[in-house]
Parts: sequence; C-alpha cells; structure tokens
Amino acid sequence: MKLAKNYFKEFAQERNLNKKNTLDYSVALNFYLKFNEMNLEKLIDESDNEEEENTRLKRRKIKIKLINYRNYLYYDKKYSIHTIKFYFMKVKSFYRHFKIELPYIPFMNLNEDRYERFSDISTSQHIEEALNTINNLKYKALILFMSISGSARNETLSLKIKDFIKATNEYHTSNNIETL
Repeated sequence: MKLAKNYFKEFAQERNLNKKNTLDYSVALNFYLKFNEMNLEKLIDESDNEEEENTRLKRRKIKIKLINYRNYLYYDKKYSIHTIKFYFMKVKSFYRHFKIELPYIPFMNLNEDRYERFSDISTSQHIEEALNTINNLKYKALILFMSISGSARNETLSLKIKDFIKATNEYHTSNNIETL
C-alpha cells in the first residue's frame, strides 16, 4: 500500500517534519496501511464518516483497527514494547493531526519473558565471531565502536566527524580529518 500523497504531504508540511521524522512516520504509517489493506484517504474518510454519523467511540472501526494492529505487532510480529509504542504513537499522531477523535485504548500488559534479559546481551565471543565473518571495514569499525563504547545504534548514527575530532583532541592538534 502506498501512502496517499496529498494527506501525507500535508501532514509532513504542516508539522514541519525533518527528513528523519518524515521517514519514521512513513515507515510506521505504511506498515499500518498494509496491515489494514487500506490507504490513508480511506482510513481518514471512514473515521470522519463515523464521527459525522455520531457512532459511539467504543463502536467505531478505528478502535478495532488500532487494537488489532497493536495485537498484531505484539503477538504476530513479536516486536519489542518500544517498537510497538513507536509505531502506535505515529499512527495516532497522524489521526489526531486530521482531527480524528480517538477512542481510549489501554496498553497491553506484557509477559515478563518478553523483556530483554542480561543473557540477551552479546558476549565478547559473539562480537569476535561477527567481526571474523564481516569483510567490510566500515561495519567492523561500527561493531567495535558500539561494543567498546556502549553506544546505541541511534547514538552511533548521529555521530559526526567533528565529534570524533573533538573527542580525541588531547591526542592531536589538528582540526582536519585528513591530517589526523
């Protein structure tokens, strides 16, 4: 399912979304559209029509769609709680932007075995095995950096060359990556 260009474009422009946020919303909304086998125009129109018909919130299709989507992410896709909240928040924000009244949907209780455990963390042996199977030096450098520094993926991806130069300035006097 493709995003309806006009609704999504309007949404992104009115919210003044940067490139990363536009991509985040696009991914989350496309996933929701595929799950419901509808486009944004149909979803918004369906919700608008139910509001105009004064259908009670607890009986609206949007409630069923959101609950089914949440359950699909948890039970079928087995996504982490953080991913589910992220996708769910993006979808709800989109509806709210177009003034769609949303029903209250309590968040589900999670089983404890779904939480990450200490045993889920990669060991030095896992990291060494990964490094031995990868030929790309860029990926090796990223794996080593993340495992040694403890940086998360998003933190690592947001680093810039100037951050590296600044962090290592006690070992050099250059401000140019080429001379470093």
